[in-house]
Amino acid sequence: MTYLKEIELVFDPSSFLPNNANVLTEPPVNTRIDLWYIGAVREHNPEPLTPEKEFFLQCIRDHIRGLPQAETPIKDLLRAVSVSWHKAKAVTDDIRLLKHCGSTETAKTSDDSIKITTNLLIKPVQTKVEISFHLTCQSSENGIGVQIEPGAKVIYGERFKEPSMGDFLLNRCGDSVEEKDQKTKMFWGDAVAELKKKLIARGRK
Repeated sequence: MTYLKEIELVFDPSSFLPNNANVLTEPPVNTRIDLWYIGAVREHNPEPLTPEKEFFLQCIRDHIRGLPQAETPIKDLLRAVSVSWHKAKAVTDDIRLLKHCGSTETAKTSDDSIKITTNLLIKPVQTKVEISFHLTCQSSENGIGVQIEPGAKVIYGERFKEPSMGDFLLNRCGDSVEEKDQKTKMFWGDAVAELKKKLIARGRK
C-alpha cells in the first residue's frame, strides 16, 4: 500500500483486528511489517531521501512494528502512518526554509533523535550564532510524537543571551512538531529571520 506516492507500507492484513480463526485458538504473533521510501524513484517530481526523512521512516517503522497486531484495527495502523508522515513532511518543509537563513545540517544524535543546526551570520553586528532544533521521537496514541528543543549559541561577536534566544524560538515554534497543513506555530525559518532582525536592532544600541 502506497501513501502520497512517497512511502510504501507492506503488512499482512489477516494479522490485524479482527482476528482470523487461527489467531483465536493460538497465541497472537506479530507478522513482519515494513515501511519504505519510494519518493526518489517515482516518475513525476522525484524527491531524494534526505537524512530527516530517513530518520522519520525509522521512527515510524519502529512504532508500527511495536503495535500488538491482533489488537490493532487496520485503520489505526494506517492513521498512525499517515499522521506521523505528515509530521515528517512538516519538518522537511521547515528545514528547507531554514536553509535560506544560513548553512544548515542535519545529524542523527541517537536512534530516536536528530539535531538540525543553522549557522546564522549577522553581518551588521559582526556576529555568528548557531541555531539548533533538537527533535526527539516517541510513540504516542496516534503514531509518533516529536518534541522540539530549540537552542542558540554565540560562536563569535556580540554576547547575546543564549537562553533568551532559545526561549524566543520556543515561543515562536512550539515544543512539538505539528502535522503539515495543520500548523499553528511559525515556520522555523520565519522565526529565525525574526530573531535575526531583533538581534541586529539590539546589537546596534
